[in-house]
Amino acid sequence: MILCPEFFDGRANGVGRVSGVFFDCLRETGRTPLVWSANEPDAHCRGQGGRGFGRNYIKMMAAAACGRIAKPAPAVIACMHLGLSPAARLLAARTGAPYVVFLHGVEAWRPLRGRSRWGLAKAALLMANSRFTLRGFVQANPECASLPSVITALGVGEPGEAPPEGQTPNRGILIVSRMDKADDYKGHRVLIQALGLLVGRFPDVRLTVSGDGDDRAGIEAYAASMPYAGHIEFVGRVPDDRLDRLYAQSAVFAMPSAGEGFGLVFLEAMAHGLPCICGDRDASGEVVADGLTGYCLPPGDPAAVAEGVGRLLADESLRRRFGEAGRSRYLAEFTGEHFKRRIRSALALATGRPSWPESKACAA
Repeated sequence: MILCPEFFDGRANGVGRVSGVFFDCLRETGRTPLVWSANEPDAHCRGQGGRGFGRNYIKMMAAAACGRIAKPAPAVIACMHLGLSPAARLLAARTGAPYVVFLHGVEAWRPLRGRSRWGLAKAALLMANSRFTLRGFVQANPECASLPSVITALGVGEPGEAPPEGQTPNRGILIVSRMDKADDYKGHRVLIQALGLLVGRFPDVRLTVSGDGDDRAGIEAYAASMPYAGHIEFVGRVPDDRLDRLYAQSAVFAMPSAGEGFGLVFLEAMAHGLPCICGDRDASGEVVADGLTGYCLPPGDPAAVAEGVGRLLADESLRRRFGEAGRSRYLAEFTGEHFKRRIRSALALATGRPSWPESKACAA
C-alpha cells in the first residue's frame, strides 16, 4: 500500500516519480498495491484503481482509523511524505503491516509538528534520499535520531545509447526545474544574472528554461527586463521526447540550487552526457562529483556560476571529459534499476525478510 501527496497526475515531480518506483517494486510481488492520494479528487483516483482525498486530511485520517481496508492486509505500507505518517501509523496498527516513511528534502529540514512526530514514532524504517537530507532531518529533529534509517539514493530511467561523439558542441545552457514561488532556491534568477556575465565572451550563448509553476510569469518578466533577454528561451513543461532533444542540443546543464534533497535532473543530464553546474550547499554534491562531472559552486553567486559555466563553454575537451565521467557515474550507480534494488533492500529490512520479492524478469 502507498500513501502519497499525488500519484495519478502523471507523477511529474520528484515525490511522484519516487512513488511510481515504489509502486513498481510492490507490484512485482504479484499484487497491485492500493494507492491513497492525499491531494487528488477521489473520482479521478478511483477510476484508476486508487483512492483520493482531495486535500481533506481529516477524511484521510478517519479512513485510516476506521474505514474499510481491502484484504488481504498489505505486506508493507510505504508513506511517501512525512506529513502523511499519522495515517500510515493508524493503518499499520489496524493491519499489522510495518510502515516506512520516505524523506525527500526541504519538508524534513524543519522541526516537526507534534502529529508528524507521533506519525514517525512507530515507523519500521525512515528512508532518506541522501545523506544531506537525513543529516538535516536529524539536526532539526534530534529526538528522532534513534529511529531506524537508511540512505536510499535515487535513480532514473534505463541506460540508453551513449551520446554521439565528435559533434561540434553549441553554446546552449539548460535548466530543467519547477518554477514555483516556494522553490525560489532553484536558482533561476541567479542563472539569468550569470548569463549576463557570459554574453560578451560568448555572443552565441543561449539559456533554455524548461519547467512550469506559479512563479514562471515572474521569472519570465525578470528575464525580459535584461538587455540580453533575446538569449533566453522559456519552453515550459515539455514531453519526454522533447526533453531528450533539449538535453541533446545543450552543452551544459546548470541549476545552481541551494535546497536540493537529491537532484534527479542532474542524473538526467548525466545520462545524456552533459557536464553539470550545481550548488554546494545541498545534496547536489552527492550526485555531481565536483571537478569530475561538473562544478559545485556557491548558489547565490552569479559570478561564480558564470565562471564555472564559462570554463566549460570555452573548453570542448573538458566538457566531453566531464560529460563522459558523468554518464559513467550514472551507469554505475544511478539508473532506475539501481534505485529499485535499493528500495527492495530497504523493504526487506523493514519487514524482516531476508530479501524483498521481485519479479522473474527483474531477477533475470
